[in-house]
Amino acid sequence: ACLPGTAGPGGGPNCTQCAPGTMAPFPEMSACTPCGLGFYQPLANQTFCLACPAGESTASTGQTNRSACSNTCAPGEFSPDGLINGTQGCSKCAQGTFQPNYQATACVACPLDTFGNDTGLSICASCPAVTGTLRNSSIQASECLALCSSGNYSQTGLEEPGGPCHMCPAGTYARSSRSTACVMCPAGTFSLNGSSGCANCSLGMYADLVGLGACKSCNSGQFQSSSAATLCYWCALGSYANQSGLSACALCPYPLSTNRTGASLLSDCAAFCPLGQFSASGMVPCDACPPGRSSSVQGAVTCDACAAGTFSAANMTSCGNCSAGTRSSPGASACALCPAGSFSFEGASNCTDCDVGHFSSGSGAQACSACLPGSYQDRTAALVCKNCTLGTQAPSGASTCTNCLPGSFGNTTGCFPCPGGTYQEQPAASFCTSCAAGKFFTGIAISLPNLCQIFSHGAMTAPDTFVHGVFFSP
Repeated sequence: ACLPGTAGPGGGPNCTQCAPGTMAPFPEMSACTPCGLGFYQPLANQTFCLACPAGESTASTGQTNRSACSNTCAPGEFSPDGLINGTQGCSKCAQGTFQPNYQATACVACPLDTFGNDTGLSICASCPAVTGTLRNSSIQASECLALCSSGNYSQTGLEEPGGPCHMCPAGTYARSSRSTACVMCPAGTFSLNGSSGCANCSLGMYADLVGLGACKSCNSGQFQSSSAATLCYWCALGSYANQSGLSACALCPYPLSTNRTGASLLSDCAAFCPLGQFSASGMVPCDACPPGRSSSVQGAVTCDACAAGTFSAANMTSCGNCSAGTRSSPGASACALCPAGSFSFEGASNCTDCDVGHFSSGSGAQACSACLPGSYQDRTAALVCKNCTLGTQAPSGASTCTNCLPGSFGNTTGCFPCPGGTYQEQPAASFCTSCAAGKFFTGIAISLPNLCQIFSHGAMTAPDTFVHGVFFSP
C-alpha cells in the first residue's frame, strides 16, 4: 500500500512520490492532491502544503515556491486573479456594486432595495423602511421609492415617478405591500375599494359571483343561515319570509301551513288540504284521494291518477310500483297478476308472453322457465312444453327437436351411440339392430350392417334388437 506522501493506481502497490506543489496526507491514495489557493510546497514526497503569510494568496493551485504568494485584494476590490500584481494593483468596485470577500476577481451588483453611492464598497446600503428600488445596481438613495401599501398596487409595486399607487377596486384585494396586481374576491365574499382582504357575506346575504363589491340580500321567501354563502334557500312548507335579508323563515301559526315552498307573506299560511287529500278550493274540509290516485302537494284541488305500472290505495301521497309478475293500467287501485304463459318485471304496465322454448304454468310469474332437455315449445305464451318423440332430442330451452343421427338411437332423455355389436342405418331411430348371426363389431355407433365382422368364437343364432338400452331376442 502507498504511504503518506506517495500515491499510485488503486492506492498501491505501484507508488510514486508526490511532486513539489502536491501532497498525499493519507496512506493508500491513488493520486496526489495539488496545493490549494494560498498554499505551496517546494519539496517532493510531502503530506501537507505550506500556507502563504496572512493577507497573501496564490494565483492558482499547485504552487511550488514561496514567491508565488502575493498580497490579495481587500473587500471592495478586485483584480483578474484577486491578487495585487506588481504596479497594477487592485481595482475598486464601481458605484452600485460591492464585494465582501478577499481575493475577488469581480464585483457584485447591489441587490434590489439597496444602493451603492460610492466606490470600493464591501456592502451596499439598504433603502429606508417601506421603500425599495426598481432595479439592481442602484447608486443613489433617491432611487429608493415608497412601496405600495396593502390594498394598493402599481405596475412595479412602487410609487413610480410617473404616477402614484392605485387603490384596488371594490371586489378585489392586495394582501401585501408592493403588489403589482389585485386579486378578485371569491364567491361568498366581498371587498370595498382599497381592501387588503375579503370579508364573508353575513347571514341572510350571499355572493354568487367572484369579484363582488357588496353581497346581495336574500329575497323575501328565501333565507340563508350561514355566512360566506353563494346562494339562498326557499322557505320550506309551513314557513314564510316576509322581507329580504333574513337568516331564517318564520313558522306558520299552528295548524296553518303553506301550499308551496318560498312563501313570502303571513297570509300565505292557511288551512290547506294535507298531502294525500284534496278539495275544490284546496282548503279544508278535504276529501281523501280515492284509490288509484294520489296527491304529493298541500292544498291540492285534485288528485293525480297513478301511471300505468303503479297503484295506490285511498289517502295516498304517492303511487307504488307494481311488483314483478303483476301489471296495471293508469289509475289502478291494485295490480293484476300476469296470466299463465306470460311474466313481468317490477313497475310493468303490460305482461310479456313467454318466448319459444319457455313456459309459465301459473299466473303471476316473475320470469318464464326454460323447457327441460328432451322437451320443446315452438309457440310463445306457452303454459307447458311438449315432449320430443323417440329418436329425437332437444337441449334446455329448445323450440324444436332434432333427429338422432344414423349409428345412434334415442329415448326420452336424448340420443346415444349404438353399443358394440349393433348398428342403425336410419336417422331418428329409437332402437339399434344386432349384427347378423355369426358377426360382431367391437366399436360403437356404426350405421351400416356390412361393418359387422365374422365372429370367430361362435355365432349368434338370430339377430337381436337393442331397444331403449335393452337387448330383445326373437
